[in-house]
Amino acid sequence: MRNNLCIVTGRWNGGDDSDTTPPPPTAADDIYEAFVECSQDIVSNKDSDVPDSIWSIATSAGLDSIYAISLSLQAPPYVEGDFDGDGIEDAAVVVENRSNGKLGVAIVHRGTRRVTILGAGATAWGPDDLGWIDALDVSHKNSLNLTIGYRPNARVSADALWVGRREDPIGAFYTWNGRGFDYEGHKR
Repeated sequence: MRNNLCIVTGRWNGGDDSDTTPPPPTAADDIYEAFVECSQDIVSNKDSDVPDSIWSIATSAGLDSIYAISLSLQAPPYVEGDFDGDGIEDAAVVVENRSNGKLGVAIVHRGTRRVTILGAGATAWGPDDLGWIDALDVSHKNSLNLTIGYRPNARVSADALWVGRREDPIGAFYTWNGRGFDYEGHKR
């Protein structure tokens, strides 16, 4: 996979070189343990499969150095919907805070050319880390998304962003309240 950093370490109990009369080797002495730890980072958000028409707004706001577009949930790493009810399609892009690794979503408001960060270290609109989710989707204002299977309880004036776990009964909606987002947790 591209842009991975892997650290490989190993351990073997091969005895002590200073011992001139070592005991016969045991089965445990013949075991070599290898440990591999990998992480992925996108050096440039241009490599993330998010169209420039979406991410250029975040780039203009100076967010490239703070957030990496995350490919950990889905490809492409965004969904589109009118999240602020202005009649213009916005985008919800999965991001990771480069300094603390916290996962979140950047709502790119195409109409106002602003970006709202949900999670990823920001606490203004709900939890500061969405690392527990494995999917995001859109609950359109006037229809039921059968993949999600339920709607927000709040009265909605725009499409709602759903974040959650597909196989678990846990999820949440971010709904627009006219000034920002309300976080509404759910259990099915």
